[in-house]
Amino acid sequence: MNPDSAISGPPPEPPPGSTADGPAPARAAHIDRIRATIRALDPGSDPGLPALPLGVPEIDGHLPWGGLALPGLHEIVGAPGDGAATAFITAILGRLGRGRPVIWSSIRRPGLYGYGLAAFGWDPADLLLARGRRPEDVLWHLEEALRSGAVGAAVGDGIVPDLTASRRLQLAAEAARTPVIILLPPAASAPQSVALTRWRVASRPSPDGRPLWNLDLQRCRGGTPASWRVGWDDEAVALSLAAEMADGSMAAAAE
Repeated sequence: MNPDSAISGPPPEPPPGSTADGPAPARAAHIDRIRATIRALDPGSDPGLPALPLGVPEIDGHLPWGGLALPGLHEIVGAPGDGAATAFITAILGRLGRGRPVIWSSIRRPGLYGYGLAAFGWDPADLLLARGRRPEDVLWHLEEALRSGAVGAAVGDGIVPDLTASRRLQLAAEAARTPVIILLPPAASAPQSVALTRWRVASRPSPDGRPLWNLDLQRCRGGTPASWRVGWDDEAVALSLAAEMADGSMAAAAE
C-alpha cells in the first residue's frame, strides 16, 4: 500500500454544527469567556456599562454606552477665562438627580455660584466643597469619597493626574459605580490617561444670550472623536443641539 494514499485527496467535510476548532456551541462559549476576560481587564470597554444620557440624541447615540459611562473617569478642559467647561460639568451633574451629594475638590477657588448651579438643574445643597494645597490632596479627597460610597459623583478641579493616578481613579470609580470628572487646567497639555472620555468645551457667541458651546469629544474609549454645537435651554433645563446643526447646516457649525 502506498503510504501517501492515506492522506491524498481533499480533507473530509466537518460534520454539521461544528467548526474546525470544535462544535459551534463550545466555540461560542469559548468566545464568550474571552470577551468576559477582556471586560474584566478593561471594564471601560464594555458597552453595557450604565450610562447617564446627556439628553442630546446625536451625542448619546455616538457614545458607546448611550451616554456618559457612570462608573468611569472623564476629563474636561476649557479655554482660559471661559467658564463653559465648568458649566458643562454642572449640566452633567444636574442630570444625576437628587440623592447623594457631589464632592468638588480643587487647589484653586472654583468658579461656582449657587444661583448658577440651580439654573443648570443642580441643587447647591448637594455640593460638598473641598480644598487641597497640592494635587495629591485633591486626589486623596476623590479616592476617599469614592471609597465611602456616599457620593453620587466626584470632581477634581485644576489638577492633571498622571497615568498612575488616572488608573487609580478609574479603578475607584468602577468599584464605587460612580463617575469621576477631572476639570483640567486650560493651559494643560493632554496627559497620558486611562479616562473613558476627554472633552474640550468652549463658549460661542449666542444670538439670544443663552449659553452656547462647542463640544469636542477628543477621545473616547471604544468610540471616535466628534464635535457638536449645543445650547442650554433654561426653560427645559436641558442641553439641545444648536439650530444650525439640528437643521443640517454643518458648514456654519464648523466655523
